[in-house]
Amino acid sequence: MRMTSRWLWATLVLLAMISTPALGIDVELRYAGVVGQASARGVWFQPAGGRIAIDEKGNVYNGTPGGHSFVQKLAADGTVIWQQFTNIPGYQATAVDDKHLYTAGGGYYGWRQIQRRDRQTGILDEAWSHEFRDRETRSRGVEPIGTPTAIELDDKYVLISDSAAGVIRRLSKQTGLEAPFAKPLAIELPRDLARDEQGQLLILTPTAVYAVSADGVLEPEPRISDLRNASALAFDALRRLYYIAEAGDDPKEPVNVVRIFDSDGAATETVIGSGGSFHGHWDATKFSFHGPSGDVAIDPRGNVWIQPGWADRMDRLRLLSVFSATGRPMRTYMSSVGDGLAVDDAGRVVVGGTFMFDAKGQLTWTSGMVSRGDVVTYPTTHPNWWTMPVWAGGRLFIFDLPKRRVMELDIETGEKVGEPYIIDRELGGTLSGISAVGDDLFIYNREGQVYRLHTSFAKPPELFFEPPAALAITAAGIAIHPDLNQVVIARDGDGDRTQS
Repeated sequence: MRMTSRWLWATLVLLAMISTPALGIDVELRYAGVVGQASARGVWFQPAGGRIAIDEKGNVYNGTPGGHSFVQKLAADGTVIWQQFTNIPGYQATAVDDKHLYTAGGGYYGWRQIQRRDRQTGILDEAWSHEFRDRETRSRGVEPIGTPTAIELDDKYVLISDSAAGVIRRLSKQTGLEAPFAKPLAIELPRDLARDEQGQLLILTPTAVYAVSADGVLEPEPRISDLRNASALAFDALRRLYYIAEAGDDPKEPVNVVRIFDSDGAATETVIGSGGSFHGHWDATKFSFHGPSGDVAIDPRGNVWIQPGWADRMDRLRLLSVFSATGRPMRTYMSSVGDGLAVDDAGRVVVGGTFMFDAKGQLTWTSGMVSRGDVVTYPTTHPNWWTMPVWAGGRLFIFDLPKRRVMELDIETGEKVGEPYIIDRELGGTLSGISAVGDDLFIYNREGQVYRLHTSFAKPPELFFEPPAALAITAAGIAIHPDLNQVVIARDGDGDRTQS
């Protein structure tokens, strides 16, 4: 993802305006790759159901599956220490020892990876690592991975659960080459791996936790059974308490909580999360472990880090939540991929049509519009791509680029006001963005043509400005002088944006 000068400038405005909200829960907004707090803490692209690994110092390692992927290292307070990007493949599994970060995952086009990185810098150890472009071609004799769901380490080996193949793979930590068990360690749908206080390997399936003997033989009876579509397993610092994320078997009536079990495998009374579906306004205690996706990890202080997953149409709004050992919400990291930023005269800040903050930095609402067939519903945690906010005449509008529509949002609630205005597809080239002066909206396309639309939506848009043909610009942003006598265009050329 390329950070452009226009959005960097807009994000710096956000940094100056937003401080930590006094909501009882520490909420941090990460927008467009730059931290949305007054104290800039680096770059963050939100995780998407990937695994979390935590080292002995409390540093957190996580990544995102799919295209445009990244893996990153965060300090316990959320400060980004380093971040490494790759387009394909993604990161579904992570584990860390005293020197290295190990990852496995897959992305689009069937590509897969098994990687080792220096945990201090994030630099890839290419001689150790593997990339698979298909499911048949080996890498230095290592068979392609199917669907990696977790990684666990010991002194000699890297163990990877392959859900598609129903096996636990084992590689040498020293060389990265195959180090198979004497007999294949096969188990149906392995979801996660962990070790108990004796160092014995445990395998989580959707319904149970199984132990593995030192010679790689699966014990016949489960340690814990009757789980409800479990997706993640973690231990506390003393490795005596099991933390298990459960989605539930019915997507229409999901469980979506983290249950805690004692060393004998009995469920305790402590449950993290309020359960049910994650729909509507943001709630720090709501997760979506279906998929399966999401993870749970415990830091050295006993705090519980939860990656709530990417089901329930949440793949445009991602959360990473931190809870106390007793289940009290402490911090939540939030993200929006809606494009754009708008600040009104009262100091209210809107990001991507998704978040509203007041002048004190307190989160007023979070919402988004989503289409299910021909029905536009509200509220939801799934904003459309590139919903750009703008203030016009004291009212709040968002511009949905892909669907070429403009709609008004209620300032107090974020709900849709009236019906969206659909922009005629004959209006010009590829629409690019929106600006406003007074009660007029100015919509521009990539060719630099600017159209004016009154906020009453009473008349179709009219051509307001067309740059000279000799200019040959590709518009990346515009600003209209309040007197309507000057148009400033940010031009996209050779990766840099300049004024024309």
